[in-house]
Amino acid sequence: METEAGPGRPRGVAMETSPRQGETSPRQGLPSPVSQLDQNLVESLCKAGAAVAAASWDPRKHSLLIVIGDIGTESQLRAVRAHLEQGILSWNIDLSSIDLNQQLRLFITRHLAHFSSEVKGQRTLCHQSEILETIILVNPSADSISSEVHHLLSSPSVHKLLILSGQSLEPGGDLILQSGTYSYQNFAQVLHNPEGKVIGATWDYPVPKRPCTSG
Repeated sequence: METEAGPGRPRGVAMETSPRQGETSPRQGLPSPVSQLDQNLVESLCKAGAAVAAASWDPRKHSLLIVIGDIGTESQLRAVRAHLEQGILSWNIDLSSIDLNQQLRLFITRHLAHFSSEVKGQRTLCHQSEILETIILVNPSADSISSEVHHLLSSPSVHKLLILSGQSLEPGGDLILQSGTYSYQNFAQVLHNPEGKVIGATWDYPVPKRPCTSG
């Protein structure tokens, strides 16, 4: 496989889950080779979402997780910014129930930044209000991504948006990290533990340690 070259838009995927009546429906927001999820993975996501949800969904809450892979040039950074904007704009939510612009401004002014002592260069930016939890992972490891994806899927928020952005490997579209890559195989492992049980049972990844601000 070869690394995608050139100053163009990095490959990425925006995926939304909006469970209704106890189900989870994945939605792919950006047309990209990376965003074509395997059918088995889609089915696993639906089953996992239903198992986690049970009767615990909170229709008032929203969750946004952004993962930014290894970025080496200014042009790649500009492309990531454009991709994130497109991904957020693709979020199919009721704007009469949430002022998304205001919530994102709160994130900008009140977020906390955590620097990993285990993964060099990894940063976690987070903020949590009463209706929106926003987490941005910058230059993370694959394990850190999986931990945050598990946190996203198991949260009570009805509306969830996951955006992966950065350089990718062709043809599979694996997200390039500072060390290694993050693939849909990694994502599938989040949905099932080694015994094949869906999320909601035992989970092996550590709970992310990042107290976020509220308000």
